[in-house]
Amino acid sequence: MNDYTDEMTDSGIDPSELSDELYDELAELEAKNQRIQDLQTEVEDVRNQLLRSAAELQNFRRRAQQQQADLTKFAIENFVVSLLPVLDNFERTQMAAASGASLESLVDGVQMVQRQMLNAFEQSGVKRIRSVGQPFDPALHEALETWDAEGVDDGIITDESESGYVLNDRVIRPARVRVCKRG
Repeated sequence: MNDYTDEMTDSGIDPSELSDELYDELAELEAKNQRIQDLQTEVEDVRNQLLRSAAELQNFRRRAQQQQADLTKFAIENFVVSLLPVLDNFERTQMAAASGASLESLVDGVQMVQRQMLNAFEQSGVKRIRSVGQPFDPALHEALETWDAEGVDDGIITDESESGYVLNDRVIRPARVRVCKRG
């Protein structure tokens, strides 16, 4: 009938001699034993699922770290690619200078390369800070000198010795300027 009755028979006990009450207790114990076995199986299944999930999470972390490392390693690739034509044109300008090109054509070539470089910068989110004629802003400008300029309001930038640049609204280099200071 069940494992317990088989064990009783093997032990020389006749299950038919058991009282109904004892038989009910035996059946209840057998049901509890089955429930324990079912729970142990369920625990083992959950443990295996947890181990698989932990392994998947570890693999995900490893892949994410590798992707982050690759992104960092190749972050400026598009920017460099946009500057390669600029470099090519600098080299062409040097060859033209070496072959005796006129000063006017060399100046035109350098101006074209400058426009090309500024365009590459803008496509990458780098913009030149406007300075001359603007009010001095310490977040954007670095004052190299102050001076009293005729016909210019106090705090207005009169000259720029080095251009400043922002990358996506973050100053990467302030403009180095001369500022009008009255009195």
